Amino acid sequence: MLAGILHKVGSVVYSFTDSFVITWVSGFAATGYYDSTSTLYAAAARMGNSLLDGFTGTIGNICAMENREYAKRVFLAYQRMTCAMAGLINGILFCLVAPFVALWLGEEYVLSVPILLAMAIQYYLQLARKPIWSFKDAFGLWWQDRF
Repeated sequence: MLAGILHKVGSVVYSFTDSFVITWVSGFAATGYYDSTSTLYAAAARMGNSLLDGFTGTIGNICAMENREYAKRVFLAYQRMTCAMAGLINGILFCLVAPFVALWLGEEYVLSVPILLAMAIQYYLQLARKPIWSFKDAFGLWWQDRF
């Protein structure tokens, strides 16, 4: 139980430290530029998580009714599907986020390509880890992560 809580707290801390670091290093203006683009990635992450959250109950049923080999096959298929979905969404976002921000807020708010690439990698990794979290939740595997 404690391990699950610590993982959730850790993910919240991880998600919100970027704005603090950017403010500390570059100032409030850079944080505003980052947050405007980050809003688009956050919306895409919510959409992706909403699509994938529906699988957790099915994974719980697999845990209760099926053998480990079948669960492993389902996990690998779910992981491939999630990585493909994350790559597709991420590719579309990476190509369209700069023109959208320029149209929405103006050219001065568009971030440089390396920063957009770092945001895209972060979003991809966040979504690609979703199957691991879903299986941990459904199988109750938090005990192994307590330390």
